[in-house]
Amino acid sequence: MASKTGDRTYSVVQAGAMAGLGRQGSYRAAKMGQIPTIKLGSKLRVPAILWDRILDGQVFTVEMHSAAAKPIVGARGD
Repeated sequence: MASKTGDRTYSVVQAGAMAGLGRQGSYRAAKMGQIPTIKLGSKLRVPAILWDRILDGQVFTVEMHSAAAKPIVGARGD
């Protein structure tokens, strides 16, 4: 987790591995918006705090199936 290692972002492969995905599955999930990403220079990174919260069930994502659509991220309504 980010708080233990001090990392503020994960690589797409690191984030995917945390969810049990391999390299190809990680990039596929990122492309579909299932793994949230930001572009820093030429690198695609995953915000650690957001990804940790998603994996902990504190934040949910809604997958959009349109190629032009962006994923929606929101706070859990419980």
